[in-house]
Amino acid sequence: MCTSVPTSRWGTRWAPDRRPCSQRHGPSKYVVELTVQAVLTGSRDHVYQAALLDPNTSATLTTDQTVALCDELLEAHGDLLPAALRS
Repeated sequence: MCTSVPTSRWGTRWAPDRRPCSQRHGPSKYVVELTVQAVLTGSRDHVYQAALLDPNTSATLTTDQTVALCDELLEAHGDLLPAALRS
């Protein structure tokens, strides 16, 4: 069940967007799934892929900048992450 109720312009009225959540939030769902897989498997590649799939990140950073940002974040927050993601 989706908790958000986005609206869309329809004629002169605002109407609720009745598409299923999977259609409205598809790309962000994959970012979350890759992030979870990164934690479960300890794969930095999944971290990079999740960041590169994020629309905000990909719109503002190059691939090299995104990878560098991920490395900096993993290093800064390494004590909160599984050991496989720290190295």
